[in-house]
Amino acid sequence: GLTGKLMVTAGNENSRGTGQLINASVAYTSGPLSATAVVGGVRQGAAMITTTASPEWMRSWMVGAKYDFGVAKVFAGAYQFTGPQNFANLSSVATLGAPGASTQAYTWDKNRILWLGASVPMGPGVLLAQVARETFPYAGTSDGAATILGLAYDYYLSKRTVVYASYGQVTNNGRA
Repeated sequence: GLTGKLMVTAGNENSRGTGQLINASVAYTSGPLSATAVVGGVRQGAAMITTTASPEWMRSWMVGAKYDFGVAKVFAGAYQFTGPQNFANLSSVATLGAPGASTQAYTWDKNRILWLGASVPMGPGVLLAQVARETFPYAGTSDGAATILGLAYDYYLSKRTVVYASYGQVTNNGRA
C-alpha cells in the first residue's frame, strides 16, 4: 500500500541553476483510506530574476487524504507554497504592477490552501461538493484571502460518457 516517487529536473541548464526542480512524494492506500504527502522545491526561473541574481529555492508541501465511508467519500488536504524572500532580485516580468509583468507575478510570502470535500453517489451519478480557503500572507500588511465553493453532479450515460452540471464561486478580499 506504500508508494514513493521522486522527480528531478535540470531546469534552464545554465551556470546559475535556474529552474531546477526536485519533488518527492509518498502515498499510502489501505482499504477505505488513501493518503499522500508531497514536498518539493524549484529554483527561480531565469525570466523571474535579474541577470545577476542568485536564484532562490521556492518550496512547497501538500498533504491530502480520502476516506471511503461507503455512502460517501470524504476528501481533505492542505498545501503551502513559499515564494522568494528577496523581492529586489525579481525581474520586471515577475514584479506585480511592472510594465510587461507576467500574470504569474506576485508579492506575497506564502500561499496556503486548506480544503474539504465529499462525493456522494446519487442515482446513476455522483454529487460532488468542496470548500477551500486560500490565503496569501504578506509581510507587514493584511493578508489576501479567498473562499472557494464548488458543487457538481456527474451523470453517467455509459462507462465512457458523462454529462455534468457544475457551479463554482470564489469570494476574494481586496488582497487576493
